[in-house]
Amino acid sequence: MMEWHEDIEFWELLGPLMFNKDRWEEAALDIPNMEDLLDLQAGVRILDMACGTGRYALPLARAGFEVTAVDPIGTYLEEGRKMAGKESLDIEFIRGDMRTFSREQAFDAVVIMGTSFGIFRSEDEERISVTNMTNSLVEGGRILLETVGEGTGRGTRPNSYEYSAEGLVCTETHRPRGDGIWVDSHLKVVHDAGVNEYSYSYRVYTPDTFSDLLRTCGLKDVHCFSDLTGIPYTPSSEKMFVVARKADE
Repeated sequence: MMEWHEDIEFWELLGPLMFNKDRWEEAALDIPNMEDLLDLQAGVRILDMACGTGRYALPLARAGFEVTAVDPIGTYLEEGRKMAGKESLDIEFIRGDMRTFSREQAFDAVVIMGTSFGIFRSEDEERISVTNMTNSLVEGGRILLETVGEGTGRGTRPNSYEYSAEGLVCTETHRPRGDGIWVDSHLKVVHDAGVNEYSYSYRVYTPDTFSDLLRTCGLKDVHCFSDLTGIPYTPSSEKMFVVARKADE
């Protein structure tokens, strides 16, 4: 059975919403904070995993970094290539999956933004994904991962809410499961061509469980934040931003 995150229709329908003008502007504003958290030096090589249409890849390239952007959705990559081409930005776009993509010690930093981590059903898939990203780092290279926080798993967000943008009217319902270890969500999307409904789930990590995972994959110096400005993470945080460094061999 196809997993929800492998449904191309899901991503293509929601693409205009996930990569709208406001979110692009937010990403551009995030770059200085990302540079500080990762201690990025001019010209270093960055892997943008689950890059989407390049919401972070393009501003990182504008900032002078050498960027490789990986995503499994071909239409996202094509859009990213077109936008990069218009600005003459030299970004390498690759169709791939974090469970399979690895390039031995090719990058100084890896970023995975937009809560793209924690979507896999099995812990083995999560571990393989982190191991691939770790293997892609040089010794001492850093990784930045964004995922849902415990505030989401414990239901501090509204259980159900509606919003509209980019011609879509969306209703989301979220239910914690397994003492907040998972959040099961249902999404109803109303658009010009009809109505689509999807179910999806996110794994919710704590700082301890995330640190354990990263350390088993060759990372150390793990730090968890509530946002990219470096505010410390708390159990009520709805997102968790994790920074870690590849251990020396």
